[in-house]
Amino acid sequence: MAVSNETLDTMRGYVLAHKPNANPELVRIKLNERIRAVLDRRTYWSDLGERRVISLPAAYTAGTISLTAGSKTVTGAGTSWPVSDVVNTTLAEAIRSFGIPEIKPASMTGITGESILWVDNAGDPEAVVVRELRRDSFFGMVTKLYAAGVTVTQSSLVGRQLRVRTTDPIFTIRAVRSATSLELDQPWGGESVSDLPYSIRRTYVSLGLDLRKIVAAVDSSLGLPIAMHITQTHLNTVDPKRLSSGNVVQVLSPWAPSENGAMLYEVWPQTDSVRQIPVLIKKDWPEMKTRTDRPPFFIDPQIIKDGAIADVLRIRANPKDEYFDPRLAREFEAKFESGLQGAVNADESRAMSDLQMFYGANRVTPGADFWQQHVPEVLTGELWGFYG
Repeated sequence: MAVSNETLDTMRGYVLAHKPNANPELVRIKLNERIRAVLDRRTYWSDLGERRVISLPAAYTAGTISLTAGSKTVTGAGTSWPVSDVVNTTLAEAIRSFGIPEIKPASMTGITGESILWVDNAGDPEAVVVRELRRDSFFGMVTKLYAAGVTVTQSSLVGRQLRVRTTDPIFTIRAVRSATSLELDQPWGGESVSDLPYSIRRTYVSLGLDLRKIVAAVDSSLGLPIAMHITQTHLNTVDPKRLSSGNVVQVLSPWAPSENGAMLYEVWPQTDSVRQIPVLIKKDWPEMKTRTDRPPFFIDPQIIKDGAIADVLRIRANPKDEYFDPRLAREFEAKFESGLQGAVNADESRAMSDLQMFYGANRVTPGADFWQQHVPEVLTGELWGFYG
């Protein structure tokens, strides 16, 4: 289908024409809810695919560290940890409220939806988790008040994992205070220790806040597929201390959400060298918030509008609401269901056509040995032993 010129503004106007007394913000919410319903109707919409790359930096091991029992602070000696190589700015306006206020820095360079920022390093600092981005501001979680002009920084080590000994847990770095001071996500639970070797790696990776599903991944160094959806229980069985290491990534295992809400995946085995992992994902569609935001281009916007009209017609704005019409709402609901089923059928036909073209183009008789060497399921089953 042709790409539509519809925006949140035009779609909301269409819905309001059918129920003029509806709350415009409520209409926006209902339009977004219907987009969610459309996306949830099918596991993989063809047009939601996107290729991304997981970048694994080299392990950082310079110097030694000391830790204090019950403290989240790590003190380094000879470490030279970067402090502000990702974000280095100041607050353009003061933060005057607690909670999740809108924060305006002097520059948004380096700030993403997955940032954890170190604010006011020279005064009474704290790590501020970014919750939502705007064009020139963001919403972040703060427990303190700050004046305009205080520092806002982030190190490239934030979000990476600190490993001390194989008998200790893996910690995540929340902030780099200085070239010799880190803040961890959890307090050190063992006895106080000094001058220990350590390693900082990216053990848990994110593929973005809009990730819906990982479809496929491959280690490009040897051209081998990476096994996914391998549980933590399985990894804890085959390598409970995470001692395995090497130059080939074998597994991306679901771990847990980050503080920003992005799903994290454990890279196994751990690698000390720089790696790039190409990944194919299915992503979510961003919520429509501003007037010019657009609905999914691959879905007829009329489907979404019909669903939203059905929703608002069922809402009685007041006891004498002349636009309240459950019967008409049922008609629009039926139009929504009919249109959505047509879109699902069309996408399924497209997927089947692509599949038939693939097998048609590869319809040769190479023999069983060829498929044993080329089918990903066979490769992962033989090499890693994760399938019965």
